[in-house]
Amino acid sequence: MSTNPALRAFLRSGPGALARAIGDPSIRAALSSASTTALEGQVTPADEKIEARIDLFDEGDELVIIADLPSTSPGDVRVYAYPTRLAIHLRHIGRRCVYQMPALIQPASLRCAMRNGLLEVRLDKR
Repeated sequence: MSTNPALRAFLRSGPGALARAIGDPSIRAALSSASTTALEGQVTPADEKIEARIDLFDEGDELVIIADLPSTSPGDVRVYAYPTRLAIHLRHIGRRCVYQMPALIQPASLRCAMRNGLLEVRLDKR
């Protein structure tokens, strides 16, 4: 899958990159034209030393987490939800990143999608 150079550049710019990049027309076009693959609670990155960088958005009754996982295949990632945390397990490098959630969540509501190295996780709040 080819990746837009502008999209790759913003992925490397660290936390908050998605929020800053939404105004960039080339990135917006890349995100809107990307195909979405539904993942059944699974997802991971391919670099050996990658740790998932995330942006977290509170959208009222749900939390939305965007994780930057460049060069990652959806089959390499596993996502686990617990009432107070989210764990992203990167199988190919044997690393697990655990994030404390700012609110109680419903683990059974876990929904994941991956587009161009960006993992989107949605969780309903309790």
